[in-house]
Amino acid sequence: MTKAKSTYLALIAVLVSPMAANAELIEITGAGDADGLWELSIVFGLATDPALIDIFDDQVWWGDSALAELFSNTCMGCLGLPNPSPFPGLSYGAYFAYQDYNDTDSLGWGYQPNTGFSIDWIFGGEFTWSFATASRVTVPEPGSFALLGIGLLGMRAAKHNKEGRKKGHR
Repeated sequence: MTKAKSTYLALIAVLVSPMAANAELIEITGAGDADGLWELSIVFGLATDPALIDIFDDQVWWGDSALAELFSNTCMGCLGLPNPSPFPGLSYGAYFAYQDYNDTDSLGWGYQPNTGFSIDWIFGGEFTWSFATASRVTVPEPGSFALLGIGLLGMRAAKHNKEGRKKGHR
């Protein structure tokens, strides 16, 4: 394989694999501005940690219990079941925190696999929990792919033209 070919393949691999490790994709529909493809990941910490509250504040569902529930039910444990339960044999999916409840607790939705749906939960500030975060996945419009293709074709044509001149052809 030529160096140019391997460079092209590396460039294409980088362009088509933007998803971070340990993340999950979900699609939200029927939620207005929140509709679309979302990449979910997990953060760990105390529910009352100011740094974590800053992260919560940036989430699309912050302040909206119904939207937090929709995200939790769409994920349905897609990030695993990292949160223990006070009840033996139960654990919950990552919590979708939506409100700073008081100085010691936060509110959020967590998926419970034995019931098949999410429940509204109060997280005690004295324990470390796993919380979901989301970022919208932007899909390049067809025009971006067209420009990429034209650029790659132009690079190929320039290389072909250069090789032709080296061989004495015009």
